[in-house]
Amino acid sequence: MGYREVSTPGSTTIKRFPIISPALDCDAIVVVSKAKTHSLTYLSGAAKNIFGVIPGLDKPTYHARLPDPVAFGRMIIDINDIVKPKLQVMDAVMGMEGDGPHAGTPRKIGAVLASGNYSAIDVATCRLMSLDPLRVPTITAAIERGYLKGDLSDISLVGDNLEEFIVKDYQCPSTYLGQGKSGGKPHRLLRLVFKLVNEYPPRPVIHTDRCIRCMKCVRSCPVKTIAVVDTLPRIGYKKCIKCYCCHEMCDSHAITLERTFTGKILAKVVFRK
Repeated sequence: MGYREVSTPGSTTIKRFPIISPALDCDAIVVVSKAKTHSLTYLSGAAKNIFGVIPGLDKPTYHARLPDPVAFGRMIIDINDIVKPKLQVMDAVMGMEGDGPHAGTPRKIGAVLASGNYSAIDVATCRLMSLDPLRVPTITAAIERGYLKGDLSDISLVGDNLEEFIVKDYQCPSTYLGQGKSGGKPHRLLRLVFKLVNEYPPRPVIHTDRCIRCMKCVRSCPVKTIAVVDTLPRIGYKKCIKCYCCHEMCDSHAITLERTFTGKILAKVVFRK
């Protein structure tokens, strides 16, 4: 199949992307997505689905280079700008809630959406799932670039009444903290706060009794912090960036997302979860 390097001088994240050749040579791209939550990007929708044009072995490197969801969302918009998909179809007949996109729980919604705009269809999908669209980094990145209005008032819906399909108690990913932040070197007290907040997101835990030793987790880890010890994978947590690639790739559901003792206290005291 092959791929070609594409330069993106206007990108706010990465200046060159490897894109599979069929995506560059075709007349038009139709993206068919599934309505799912996502442990890193909150929603695994139309915008993020285009990540599939990146060659498979290159995908983990982007998680390592852009562990912050906001930066990752901007990168996804960069890729959409390159390939310019013509039509979006969202399969929301049966969605996924919780710790998607791979290990969540199926949830019936009963709808199918179509649009020429990946951000508009993601906003509508969020509404179906009772998710706040402004918590999705790909949607906020589209707003930053002027592709959508900040209040989302430029999105119109036709067809069946969307309200009839909304699932009001849709479960969010347990990993979601909110918009990422960046800045200069923080005060020591703030560094301590940041360290504590970093303890809040669950970390991947391997259950050896369920592990089938396929080693997909080892191969998918972008920072190579999963090693094989006595024929079983072991996670080195000091280098773990909590991108959840291993969790997403584990077909045997041997990897769960669990909070540390400190994370559990933060969840109860600070975040009230």
